[in-house]
Amino acid sequence: MLELKKIPLFSNLNTTQLNELKKQLHMKKYIKDSIVFYEGDKNEYLHLLLKGSVKMYKTDPKGSRIHIHDFHAPDIIALFATLKDIPFPATCELTSDGLIGIIPLKKLYECMRDVEFSQAVTKSLANKMELLANLLQRETVSSSE
Repeated sequence: MLELKKIPLFSNLNTTQLNELKKQLHMKKYIKDSIVFYEGDKNEYLHLLLKGSVKMYKTDPKGSRIHIHDFHAPDIIALFATLKDIPFPATCELTSDGLIGIIPLKKLYECMRDVEFSQAVTKSLANKMELLANLLQRETVSSSE
């Protein structure tokens, strides 16, 4: 079935916490080239890419697409925009058939009231920050050499 624990943000959650999240999860199948959301849309859900791949892009005033990032399952799409509670900074389009789970943000925030749940999510975010810091350091050292 669904393995939320494979998603890095939820990797530190226990079985009870994962089951609570699964209760809030709604699934939607997408076909290739479907749009999940557009740049500027209000964000009301945490989007979990469970199967497939998506690309994120911005559109310039001339209508050209500027590629931002690709996501491959399992992953969370636009996590930082979600956590910052800002409109989506880019358009999200499926590059293959896929399955996306959504969790209403208000339900996620209800789960976050549980201290242990919040600590597990915070630990996962700290791990992601560490990976990004290491990548930045590696790239900075490589480019300066």
